Amino acid sequence: MRARLRAVQTPQGFDRATLVRAHETITAKGEGATDCAGMVERLGVQVVVVPGHEEAFKVTRPLDLVLAEAVLARRRANDGF
Repeated sequence: MRARLRAVQTPQGFDRATLVRAHETITAKGEGATDCAGMVERLGVQVVVVPGHEEAFKVTRPLDLVLAEAVLARRRANDGF
C-alpha cells in the first residue's frame, strides 16, 4: 500500500477559473478535501504530478528558516550562488 503513496509539495498550481470553480462547487456540496488538488479532481479535471525538489519547501516555522539558511549557505559555497 505504501508504494502507492507520494510526497507532494506546495504550491499546487491551477488556472484561476478552475481553482475558483473547484472551491465554489466542492464547498457548496458540503464535501471535504485535503487540498486544492483533491477539490479539482472531484470536478473531474485531471491533476498532473510534476517533479519537485527536496529543497523547495515552505518556510512556516522557525526551524524551516534555519534549514533554508543552511540550504542557501551550501549553495553559495558549492555553486557560487
